[in-house]
Amino acid sequence: MAKIVDFAELGLIKVPEQTETYVPVSHQELVTKIKEAGTKHYNTSPFETKLEVNHRGQQMFGSMIFHDGSQLSGSGMNRSIGFRNSYDKTLPIGVCGGAQITVCSNLMFVGDIIKMRKHTQNVQDDLDVLIQKLFDDVDRRFNMALEDKQNMCEIEFSDKQVGDYLGQLFVNEHILNGSQMNKAAKEWFESPVFKERTLWSAYNACTEALKTAHPANALEKYTKLHTFTEEYVLKDYKEHVAMQIADIEETQNSLHWH
Repeated sequence: MAKIVDFAELGLIKVPEQTETYVPVSHQELVTKIKEAGTKHYNTSPFETKLEVNHRGQQMFGSMIFHDGSQLSGSGMNRSIGFRNSYDKTLPIGVCGGAQITVCSNLMFVGDIIKMRKHTQNVQDDLDVLIQKLFDDVDRRFNMALEDKQNMCEIEFSDKQVGDYLGQLFVNEHILNGSQMNKAAKEWFESPVFKERTLWSAYNACTEALKTAHPANALEKYTKLHTFTEEYVLKDYKEHVAMQIADIEETQNSLHWH
């Protein structure tokens, strides 16, 4: 069972011994480095941090939420950083960027997870590079999330389409487990926040369900959900819109020359 903890509680979890081939990074050290890098990047500390561990504390998943003052104009989203670590060598350190939906604290991670594959002798230098790479890229990821949100809000979604969407996520993609699929379906029909029958509501039904994801695979689940939604629905929609814009421009050019 996953357990929500605070920063001090992370320090109570025993860090593995270093060996010739394995150099552990403590959960606290990873959280501290991300917090310091984010504070430097945005000139402000994160205003929300969430940390979860499995029952032995061997795997940790967390998120930090930042805003820099320029996104307080009603986008309904803040910049989010996701990260994970393990002591049992089951997971490489991983980080990702995206957005948090402010009305419900759902997370939206865009793009691939940036991974550090080995806890080797150069782990500290590698970790600093990993985190710097994340913050070099995080604003681009946030802007992609904003664009995707806008597109999802414009795509009407029926109950049948939601059934197909959730079925794919459960049966073929293994992103939602059975209880999460049921939770997402309940959210679709009963959410007091996302009442519009759009892809955005369906997506948030799933991100709400993924709040129960295990720390070992939470970051993967969030990023895979976004990638699947992009490929399953958004890609065709964007291509359709691009074709419409091209047709309009072609018509305007034709009128101009005549």
